[in-house]
Amino acid sequence: MAHSSWVLHRRRHDTTEERRRREEKIRTLVRDDDEVLGKAYDSRLLSRLFGFMRPYRGRLVLAIVFMACTTMLSVASPLGHWPRH
Repeated sequence: MAHSSWVLHRRRHDTTEERRRREEKIRTLVRDDDEVLGKAYDSRLLSRLFGFMRPYRGRLVLAIVFMACTTMLSVASPLGHWPRH
């Protein structure tokens, strides 16, 4: 607790210039976060993700194939229930 009271005491006595620099730094950080969140597609982030997934490439392809197969099978009607005319 002693540390937090020291920080509060110090901030009360900061100069206007120090406070302005600190607030500008915070605004810059917040502005960058907003820009990143606003993007729908970030190529740098996607390339990093694929870099981390490289050792699991085979499993990833297999998972995508299984997802496609299960999707097609869930949409397909069972053979015994085809409408008979």
